[in-house]
Amino acid sequence: MVNEKYKGVNILKGKKQIFLSLVLSFCAFVINYGINFLITPYVSEHLPGTYGYVKLANDFIGYAQLITIALDSMASRFISIEFNKGNKEKAHQYYCSVMAANIIIAAVLVVPMSLAILNLDSLISIPAESLLDIKILFAFSFFSFLMTICFSANSVVTFVLNRLDLTYYIEMIVYVTRAGMLLFLFALMTPHVYYIGLTGFIVGIITIVGNQVIKVKILPEFRFKPNMVSFQMVWEIVSAGIWNTIQKLGQILLDGLDLIISNVLISAAAMNDLSFAKTMPAIIASLLVKVSSVFMPNYTILYAQGQMEELKKATKSSMTLLSVIISIPIGIIMAFGLDFYQLWIPNENVQIVTILSTLSCVLYVVSTPMNAVYNLFTVANKVKPLALVMLASGVLSTISVLGLVNFTTIGVFAVVCCSVVIGILRNVAFVAPYAAKMLGFPTFTFFPEIGKSVISVVIVSIISVLLRTLVPITGWITFFVLCIITAVLSLIVNAVLLLNKEQKNQMFNKLQRRMK
Repeated sequence: MVNEKYKGVNILKGKKQIFLSLVLSFCAFVINYGINFLITPYVSEHLPGTYGYVKLANDFIGYAQLITIALDSMASRFISIEFNKGNKEKAHQYYCSVMAANIIIAAVLVVPMSLAILNLDSLISIPAESLLDIKILFAFSFFSFLMTICFSANSVVTFVLNRLDLTYYIEMIVYVTRAGMLLFLFALMTPHVYYIGLTGFIVGIITIVGNQVIKVKILPEFRFKPNMVSFQMVWEIVSAGIWNTIQKLGQILLDGLDLIISNVLISAAAMNDLSFAKTMPAIIASLLVKVSSVFMPNYTILYAQGQMEELKKATKSSMTLLSVIISIPIGIIMAFGLDFYQLWIPNENVQIVTILSTLSCVLYVVSTPMNAVYNLFTVANKVKPLALVMLASGVLSTISVLGLVNFTTIGVFAVVCCSVVIGILRNVAFVAPYAAKMLGFPTFTFFPEIGKSVISVVIVSIISVLLRTLVPITGWITFFVLCIITAVLSLIVNAVLLLNKEQKNQMFNKLQRRMK
């Protein structure tokens, strides 16, 4: 049986869990990217031209995930829906079936991934002096991925019980461990880029062990039992999730091929510039995924219980919260981008990197609140329309990029601009209105939140530019001081202008309780 303390998830508890999970996910996020912030300039200086391959290895993992995403993207939804309806035996069957299927998938992928590593220099352009280093990097990255998917079903448990905070505790431990290992290896050993893959492999093992411990503690009856495996259930999940695979394919075509197109069709140097330029936008995207995923367990519970008005209110509040939070790094990058890259990677082509980075951030002005809406398609098990639109936009983007790269001289700028323009059009013309109609809400239900995101970014950018004009940036200290002042002022102004009366009262009451 489930421990009594985890039974009866009500709305109040759900809000508390969202707040706790949000805080912990942000802490884990800061630790993780703090590590990357310190390591990246070191790699740029001591291993020039290799940083792009770290991101390219991650892109290859993204391609491999096309095989697993149909199952894993919907597993948590099916298990959570049945569990929160009281059908715990069926939820357990789903769990066992997902684990068995993932183990089989991992076994099948071993051979093609091994062949890809052995023949890597035939697939992409790699400097001869870095070939072995980069092959080892890809090997650790690939086999870390295979190991992780074998045990991915265990991570569903915290989602089912709306205890994502426990997952973020594990993440913080993992990121601190990774930081220590990377600092030790790069400080005391001969520098190699494969250290990044090695540490990822080791902390992957720690994550698997941590998830197993959590599962045993909060949901001990969920054990893998071969006799409970049902491939009919696997097919049921895959049939629903296949549209997520198509959606992921569309996303890869939209922006996931950027580095490999730059490497093969332009140059390895262009790929390296783009990899640095996409670092900050990738951090924003990661923060978006982390924060928006915190809301999804509550969405799932509200949907399962038929509380549609509560679901609408929760979604709109999530969109506003995302805009208020994410607008700060977007505005800061747009205003302080050149200063940041000159301080961070002075040995690189910072002018090009800054322009590419700023262009990439434009997409998030609109897509930030939409990350809360994307979850609704999964919750309602209606991902097919979104998947088809994502695929169409991805194909259009890829064709446009290939045409511009081959027939114009704008080079790597074509790679960024196409995905940004098409991504904005997709969110405004389809995602926002269709998601509203799908759940029975008026077509323009979510448009005010998009407007709030635009206003929020404008506010942060204005504050940033004004501070930048008053105080010249001369080093990291002045840079971080200006960023902190910008963040505080932006939060205050955005809260006053963008939050509704109910949200302001909730925030004020929480502050009063904390002060008392």
